[in-house]
Amino acid sequence: MFKNYRMNRKIFILLMILIFIFFGFITYLTPLAGDDWGYAITGMTQNPFIATFNQYFNWSGRILSELWGYLIAPNKWAWNIINPLLFTGIFFFIFKIVEPKRNVIFSFLVVIFLMLSVKDFVRMQTYTWIMGTTYVIPLFLLLVYTYLLKVMIIDGKYQKWMMGVGIILNIMICLYMENAAAALVVANILALIYCFIFKKELRSKLIIFLICSIIGILIVRLSPGAIYRLNNEHPDWVQMNIFEQISTNWPNFLRFTFLDNKYLICILSLVLFTLVIIKKDRYPYARWHIVILATIYFLGFIQSISANINSILKIDFLNMLYDINYPFCNIIISILLIAYIIAVIWTLCFYLNDDQKYLGLFILMVGGSANIAMLLSPIFDSRSSLYTIYFLIMLCALFINEATYNIRAKQVLVLILIVLNLMQVRTYVYKYMLVNQINNERNEQIKYYQDHPEEDEGWFVRYPIMTIHSGDVEDWDTFHQQVFKQYYGLNPDMTLHFYYKDQY
Repeated sequence: MFKNYRMNRKIFILLMILIFIFFGFITYLTPLAGDDWGYAITGMTQNPFIATFNQYFNWSGRILSELWGYLIAPNKWAWNIINPLLFTGIFFFIFKIVEPKRNVIFSFLVVIFLMLSVKDFVRMQTYTWIMGTTYVIPLFLLLVYTYLLKVMIIDGKYQKWMMGVGIILNIMICLYMENAAAALVVANILALIYCFIFKKELRSKLIIFLICSIIGILIVRLSPGAIYRLNNEHPDWVQMNIFEQISTNWPNFLRFTFLDNKYLICILSLVLFTLVIIKKDRYPYARWHIVILATIYFLGFIQSISANINSILKIDFLNMLYDINYPFCNIIISILLIAYIIAVIWTLCFYLNDDQKYLGLFILMVGGSANIAMLLSPIFDSRSSLYTIYFLIMLCALFINEATYNIRAKQVLVLILIVLNLMQVRTYVYKYMLVNQINNERNEQIKYYQDHPEEDEGWFVRYPIMTIHSGDVEDWDTFHQQVFKQYYGLNPDMTLHFYYKDQY
């Protein structure tokens, strides 16, 4: 056992080093894009703190997100270091929270694969975009806070310094992103409920954490700039009642929670299916419950690969399992998602021991609340689902730790995952090398127009489709046309045109 612990620890450290190198590599190859240009200009020409103060009253209550943009966008070298550190830290804290005792290497490889297999829109908007990192930072801080709560409550190792760290984390998370703040409030409420039942001595401390998170949400939500922006950019949304808002966003909720995360749902379904079958002899209730659970997880697996099946067999009705615009898809996926959530809760409650059960319920509810909060937002985009995705990845790691696998089967699975991870890395490297190639060509074009300010039209090569976010500017996008010219020192009266190279 001790030998296995040392080996797993060495592999864990090695994987963290590789994750840092990998994210450092793709971060280095990614240029500034879209909003990055505007924040870089402001950060270079104005005091970042004064600019953040002005934004609070004119545009956004995300104080720390705005400050991040003004400080980091002008200094890409800093992002080249911070971004890989964040993703390495995310990997680290997922396993500090789960603390797997079995299937350790298998768990490591599954988590890495799921990190690399997120939908392209999530990858582009959060992994390699400076202003998208404002979604990654609160994810990292949420995981740190979850670990802090676990140490305090479940492990029973409270120390005085944890109070100060907890308060700081509660304020910081809220001042980055609204739905991360909502997830934080849910985390505090769940922790407080647990303490009222089992750990009465920690109640006062958890109440303080909850108050801090509520204050943080109010600071963001009551920002004059955020209210002004909401009323002026989304007047129709403001006029809707809560049920109309939820109804409007429900397809997005299904898509970003369930449909877009096919690899995550596929692996989670297989793990859960295996778990309920393996542990059937320990299940204290009627065996027909096992059949229901196994059926739901099997249907989750089928749904996750339905698009792949349909691409081969051309069976039209399979569209109802993955195409949100197809008739009845909304209803079918809603029923399946609700059944799936109930099955997961049931599995947590009756297949795991107390500590793991409560931890799993906490992970599920906190992760789910981040996307549920977005039902009340006029802007529900892929990047907003980052918290739900990663908490589900952590839940998957927790379930893997609960199952027992044949040694030979585990070896085969580990080998398959190594191959899958290498394939994903190869895909990333290919995409970002293309980005770097195009960026070098664009820089040469930019240099030409810098040297010829009399040119009134500029032609710039586009980045390949589905590689980076906001790297190109459309003709109608006057704001980004302006900041692009300003950032690169081009003729302010120049008309910009972006075109694809033939091979792309």
